[in-house]
Amino acid sequence: MENDTKKILAVHTIDKRMTDRKSTNMEKAGFQTALNVLLEKDINVKEVVTDAHLGIGSVMSEFVKYLNTMQMQ
Repeated sequence: MENDTKKILAVHTIDKRMTDRKSTNMEKAGFQTALNVLLEKDINVKEVVTDAHLGIGSVMSEFVKYLNTMQMQ
């Protein structure tokens, strides 16, 4: 969601069959897909606010393309 306009910028539905039937991987996969869509459209993502999901934290720290995006929990 964009903070000023409150518009939803990306939504992706993930089925656990897409994540080796592991529901713990679903949030990480959905997050990656949605953030990649925003970055591919050259949307300047400055901040990401999530719950304390460990998978998202690892994605943010591992990938160079996310280095300019800050994660808040």
